[in-house]
Amino acid sequence: MFLLCLAIPWLQRFALSAALWCLALLPGLLLWLLIEVGAEFGQEALGRRLSYPHWELSLWHAFGSPAAQTTLIAAGMAGTIVLATTIAVVHQFVIQRVTFALFRLYAGFVTGGVAVLWGSLAGAIVASTLDAPWEVALVVVGGLVTALGWCGAVLGCRIARRLRGHAPLRFTWITEDEFYGTLESESETNSETAAN
Repeated sequence: MFLLCLAIPWLQRFALSAALWCLALLPGLLLWLLIEVGAEFGQEALGRRLSYPHWELSLWHAFGSPAAQTTLIAAGMAGTIVLATTIAVVHQFVIQRVTFALFRLYAGFVTGGVAVLWGSLAGAIVASTLDAPWEVALVVVGGLVTALGWCGAVLGCRIARRLRGHAPLRFTWITEDEFYGTLESESETNSETAAN
């Protein structure tokens, strides 16, 4: 989603929130997986301990019919999507109201993290094709991940203005100059002229 939003110019200001939306989906999905796995293990352990082989403790068995299980899955997925969307909307609201310097650091951090993720995947592919000892593969993968992470962080800092959008008009606590980072540019220009 991050790369898709980055590729479409009018969606670029939502790229960071799209990345967070995908990241926010993971805990909810993992929670549902842990609930089911935990319930299955609990049911098996309880069945052995109490010698009741048909004791149904699983969350799925509490909803015996397939329609009830489908409803439970749909409700859980809808709740996870609503929670992730709420987090992304609040995130978009907040990042539109931080100074440009902070935003540029944040954009570099996020794009560097995305680059490290993709670098790890590319590194795993490269390492699997190398016919070399694991130490060499580890150095190659580590170098690739580090290089891509650094390049991603630098890219994020450089394209921060495109990821930013326009200054908010309502409910803001920063000035327009702080939003666009024009105060920093003026102070740098003034210090350079004073030094000359």
